[in-house]
Amino acid sequence: LLSIYQHCKFISENFSKYSSANNHLIGEAAGLFIASIVWPFEEQSKRWQNKSYKILIDAIENQTYEDGVNKEQAISYQLFVLDFFLLAGVLGERNGIIFPESYWERIEQMIVFIASIMNKNGNVPNIGDSDDGYAVILPDEEDFNPYQSLLATGAVLFKRGDFKNKAGRFDEKSLWLMDLDGYEKFNDLDEKKFTPVKSFKKGGYYVLSANENTEDEIMSVFDCGPLGFLSLAAHGHSDTLSFTLSVGGKEIIIDPGTYAYHTNNDWREYFKGTSAHNTIRIDGENQSVSGGNFMWLKKANSRLIKYESNEDFDLVVGEHDGYKRLRDSVLHQREIMLDKKSMTLSIVDRITANKKHTIEQFFHFSRDCIVKELNERKWEIKNDDKTILLTVDEKLMPKLYCGSLNPIFGWQSKCFDVKENTFTLVNSGEFVGNYMFETLIVI
Repeated sequence: LLSIYQHCKFISENFSKYSSANNHLIGEAAGLFIASIVWPFEEQSKRWQNKSYKILIDAIENQTYEDGVNKEQAISYQLFVLDFFLLAGVLGERNGIIFPESYWERIEQMIVFIASIMNKNGNVPNIGDSDDGYAVILPDEEDFNPYQSLLATGAVLFKRGDFKNKAGRFDEKSLWLMDLDGYEKFNDLDEKKFTPVKSFKKGGYYVLSANENTEDEIMSVFDCGPLGFLSLAAHGHSDTLSFTLSVGGKEIIIDPGTYAYHTNNDWREYFKGTSAHNTIRIDGENQSVSGGNFMWLKKANSRLIKYESNEDFDLVVGEHDGYKRLRDSVLHQREIMLDKKSMTLSIVDRITANKKHTIEQFFHFSRDCIVKELNERKWEIKNDDKTILLTVDEKLMPKLYCGSLNPIFGWQSKCFDVKENTFTLVNSGEFVGNYMFETLIVI
């Protein structure tokens, strides 16, 4: 009890401020709020409870866009803070402390975002930083998926049969949060197909998909959002206009992940840099300028030009100004379209400049993939029974890397502090002035 008291007193006097008032602040407020309920310390407990309650309500609104995207632009951190919000909200309401409707509406929308970018096998793109941090850790449960677990909990909280369908089952973590009564409510829900929200304009993510939740599912997530949260944008990656692709629940084109925060600067810079994402790099420079492990000095600003979705195709066009800082200003615009009839994904990159530049186009493939060169321009990428054919524009020269150390290409980090070799296709060339090239992916 003395230790808990000392923790609460310290937190209440030292809440994270300024550029650290991100997920740190949410964790601090949730911890203080929960402790103030479970271990009451008379007058101080009530004061701590009121203060942390207000911080949680302010934080969920200030750190999350209305469309449900966490402003850190890191999917793993969205999972992290969602657990804190849920723990505080559920425990509070069981003890007569009612959170406003807007608080629960934002939680529901955050879960909608996760469900919308999740493929049929429960995989979500590894966008932004991840250190495998969890607010709730239970004994190992076979096939535990933290993202599907959130959907199972959300199904009970919001009476949503489509969350139930996407979750697949009611897991042990949801049981501890929702109790046996929640388990019964989950079972009583009528399942229905989840229809993804495809445009998250505030957060800057766009879903191109077809045949959702079937063996023929195509799921692509396009990033046209901000770099990150507050002045440092600490957990954002230099990944503007990047995209991922999965087919039938099998990951094909991936975000390689994070790997490390502090252990090796070269690896930290690589995994958060532009070349570790499925986008374009100009003159060997990152889109945004890094100032350290958790700092960006100059940030690329992205802009949506067009988004359209109908029965025949999904289309998104975006651009960014990250390379306008170069001596000869460069603008990168990317158009990506999924043709649902022909099962093709076309990527058109347009570069606007005046002088000569080098260009690199990156495609990072899942470690589960086999990559085969069919000819100088065409590549076959296969993950189990799912295959894509990728055709490189004739103006670029392709080169395949696997576990390369100089340069660093061909790596994937599925969990923190672990990296494994995989395949990275780098298509490069030189151009003068305006330039346009197209990549075609047949699924």
